[in-house]
Amino acid sequence: MIVAGRDRFSEMLANELNAKYVEIGHRVFPDGESYFRLKEQNIIKGQPVILVVRAKTPGTNLDGLVTESVILLDYIRSLGPSKLCLLLPYQPYSRQDQQFLRGEPVSSKIIRKTLSKKCDLLVNVASHDFRKEGWISRNMYNVSGLESAITLLKMEEHKNAVVIAPDMTENGNVQKIAKVIGAGTISIMKERDKVTGDIESEEIDYDFGGKDVIIYDDVTSSGATLLKTIHRVKTDAPRRITVIVIHAIACYNPKEKMDSIEMIRETRAKFHSSDTIETPVTSFSVIPETAKRLREIFR
Repeated sequence: MIVAGRDRFSEMLANELNAKYVEIGHRVFPDGESYFRLKEQNIIKGQPVILVVRAKTPGTNLDGLVTESVILLDYIRSLGPSKLCLLLPYQPYSRQDQQFLRGEPVSSKIIRKTLSKKCDLLVNVASHDFRKEGWISRNMYNVSGLESAITLLKMEEHKNAVVIAPDMTENGNVQKIAKVIGAGTISIMKERDKVTGDIESEEIDYDFGGKDVIIYDDVTSSGATLLKTIHRVKTDAPRRITVIVIHAIACYNPKEKMDSIEMIRETRAKFHSSDTIETPVTSFSVIPETAKRLREIFR
């Protein structure tokens, strides 16, 4: 088995799988176009290959993830692998998973369809449009990422804890976390304005005083949902606030003159994100969980 990629995550995944790591060289031309080079081509033929394409933030270029995937999948396929898998830990456009207003393309389906045609298997982690572990279709698989988050939380002591889902879609995962660490749960109803994108969340009628509060979500970008939840919890003087997300994207806020990750850190909450995206707050890895699923699939 071969794992091809251009960062430390790819190399560590190869080590976890006892696979050969093939580095992909990359640079960006002055006009913004990307250049790629597979540094070992002759060993690809007849071998199962996992191509890893991963984002970095701040400065996230999600459109670039799609372009990189298309270019490299097409080239690697031409080298004759026995099986070709794309591991795209964060799936771009996954939040555009339905038509909210007439005339909107369902971007998540379009991106999946485009990429899955170029490989035998497409694997994501904690995809926003598919919240559970399992097969999305016959050649698309979603790794939940929850096992990795729970592993991190089990390393810490939690007293009188409550786990919050700032969005009802994460209620199932929050229930699983709470069961493992012995905590209560709260799930918040959230509505987004279909035109402006502004978020309205229901008021929380709960006293967080003296409690260990864990806020869990799959992804944050603007940080608006998490920040609103953190500020509400802080009014009750909790013992500790821990924020844990699978995907963290830093989006610049011109009003605050800082990005969304910095804004959350300014609240003094402990902020953890996984390594699906390279971030300043990456503190736990989905590699063991993802490797376990890949071994099962490739068995």
